[in-house]
Amino acid sequence: MPHVEWTSDFETGNEKVDGQHRQIFELLNLLSNAIKEKKTKKVIREVIEKLTIHILEHFRDEEEFMSVSAYPSLHEHKIIHEKIFDQAFELIEKYRSGELEIATPLVVFLAHLITTHIQKEDKAFFNWLKKTENR
Repeated sequence: MPHVEWTSDFETGNEKVDGQHRQIFELLNLLSNAIKEKKTKKVIREVIEKLTIHILEHFRDEEEFMSVSAYPSLHEHKIIHEKIFDQAFELIEKYRSGELEIATPLVVFLAHLITTHIQKEDKAFFNWLKKTENR
């Protein structure tokens, strides 16, 4: 079961965004621990709900920040967010319906996707932002 550790590699330099990313890591680890400890499906579903809500709020806040900053790749970034959420939602629905017996694939998928997204797309935005602020 994956454990997602926050390191300085994930820092964007924006306190609010980094705080939201840390919270996502904490919720992923909470979900991972709930599965490892064989908590009830009700408990696991509650953690999944919290995680889902937090990811949606984070995406909304991040896209709003990008819009205010006039980020030229905002549209592409929104599409990536939609794909991440759609893929996660598909796994969540499979777990809810009983088609997916354990939530482990969801944790593995989200941990990989979120960490990759932060290090690639989110960092690209903040690097662009720093360059534009230094002009």
